[in-house]
Amino acid sequence: MTTTRNYDYTVSVTDRLGNTLSFRDICGSDLEYFDYLYKYDPDSPPSEETVITHDQVMSILRRLLARPENYDLGRLTHKTLSGVFTAVNDEILINYMPKVNWLKFCYGIQDGSFSNLKNMEEIPMSKFVVLVDIHRQALKELDPKQNNDIGQ
Repeated sequence: MTTTRNYDYTVSVTDRLGNTLSFRDICGSDLEYFDYLYKYDPDSPPSEETVITHDQVMSILRRLLARPENYDLGRLTHKTLSGVFTAVNDEILINYMPKVNWLKFCYGIQDGSFSNLKNMEEIPMSKFVVLVDIHRQALKELDPKQNNDIGQ
């Protein structure tokens, strides 16, 4: 399988026969779902390894499938599903962060406000991570003596 990161914040996974599945990036509005799925607990240290079931893998892939009406993931073999999920994990889920951390970053990016939260929840996570990096760099340039680690 080959994986292609597209200009529209999707990732395409293509098999050797040219069959392609496209998956959208996660966004802030997905984070409660992933917090639940990964059993995120703000009072416990993060687990090194999260084990998820086949049904959870299917749920994640269905949720992120760019055009779910065009393809039945149930037709894929376990081996193929595993390869597709690995690609989605490596390209998309790698940017998952707990919702509480995401909210802290939003608060910092929006200069101490949550007024635009609904729109922020629709920003693709790969773009959001870049926004946070740019904001951190701008704060560092304004006052290089301070540790401006927003959201952490």
